[in-house]
Amino acid sequence: MEKDKMREACLAYFRSMPVFERLLSQFCEKYRSYGCFCGSARLNIRSEDEREALEGFFARSYHNQKTATISAQAFQRALENTRFAELSPEEILVAFAGAPLSGKREEESRRKACIARCWEAALDQQEVYADCEASKQLLCEFRAVVSESEVQVSEHVMVLYRQLMSGRQELAENSLLCALTEDLHILVRALELLNRLRVEKRYQYLPVFAAALSGDPHRLDPGTRDAHLLQLLLQWLEVQRGVEADEMNSIPSLWRQARYLSAGILLDDVSNYAMLCGVEATGRDGLVHAGMAGFAADGAPVNVPLSVITGWTQLCCRENTLWIVENPVVYAVLCERFGRTRSLMCMNGQPRLSAWLILRLLRTAGTRVYYAGDFDPEGLSIAEKVQQSLLPGQCVFWHMSEADYRSAQSQKPIDARRMKMLDHLQDPLLQKTAALIRQQGVAGYQENILQMYLSEDTDGFM
Repeated sequence: MEKDKMREACLAYFRSMPVFERLLSQFCEKYRSYGCFCGSARLNIRSEDEREALEGFFARSYHNQKTATISAQAFQRALENTRFAELSPEEILVAFAGAPLSGKREEESRRKACIARCWEAALDQQEVYADCEASKQLLCEFRAVVSESEVQVSEHVMVLYRQLMSGRQELAENSLLCALTEDLHILVRALELLNRLRVEKRYQYLPVFAAALSGDPHRLDPGTRDAHLLQLLLQWLEVQRGVEADEMNSIPSLWRQARYLSAGILLDDVSNYAMLCGVEATGRDGLVHAGMAGFAADGAPVNVPLSVITGWTQLCCRENTLWIVENPVVYAVLCERFGRTRSLMCMNGQPRLSAWLILRLLRTAGTRVYYAGDFDPEGLSIAEKVQQSLLPGQCVFWHMSEADYRSAQSQKPIDARRMKMLDHLQDPLLQKTAALIRQQGVAGYQENILQMYLSEDTDGFM
């Protein structure tokens, strides 16, 4: 009891003078940094009262000094010459802080152990629900991360782990456990639903998938935390399934759509369609698509939504040839002229995901493709993208030569920023046309050479 009274008296003494409060505060920070009572504190002497207090306790002069540097050893020696000599500096710091002191390493170790406990408990709960191999593998890799075992863990799982812990390092143990349990439940549930879509060979719109996942159709809306988690999960799943990167991975506008589609999720359908004429298709059931057959027989153009195209396994074009143009007006005129004799398609600017899926089917079928586009940086870039998505020699450029550009020229200038896009072209023939575009400095448009496309001859091939 006597020592308790001594501790209270000592604390009252030091708290009665601001200079000692600052001194003990600094020593507390030193303790947290080094895990022991050591180091030195540097104090600003703010008044004569503070100077006298320091001189009285440390029995040394601070005359004319604006600052004082006091070591832990000096504090301990001075303490031994007071009525509080039975108290250790550590006891005084604990009383001053009002809680046990620990070094940052010790605190970090305790926090790390707490996080590991929460992860282990959350993993134990979710393993009960894990049914498909993918969810079991994901939980296994997470457990390897937490236990720091030598089991090989993919970088995608490490990214997922860091995302799950983002902003949660300092949560109390119960709160952290609840948060991790919910997150892991969402990931496991998502993998189970994705596996079901894969087995049943069907697709599901993102809001419908989100509702099945959590009861909230907006839970996976762009910009939400769970949407980011799902995207990371799909990256990991691609690696697990051995999905190879293709041309769409290099196109930012298509990358996300393609990743979700490969997992069985449709992001957009209403504005994602392909413009086709004279084309027939076969579905997964091996049957010819009746609607496409009807439009082809009538020679009528049709806009086919992405959800329909995803169900096709084969594409059939007249004479195994497809004529593709960039401009919708040119496409409409060609459909009117050749709708019953040729198979036609309109790219309608930068290719959508629906167009890339059509190109995949064309590549598989070995269909000959004749492509025509505008004579500007965007038009030539699209032409090369189409060519690169097909097999070597499968795509032939149609009326895209230097002579065709001269006929298609307009008065619309191309600025320097857009002109730089031409530097990335790799095809030798397109490079020649690009060189002339740089020289002339203006764009050329398909509408200006419409009659050339309507000609039955083949002089426009290059």
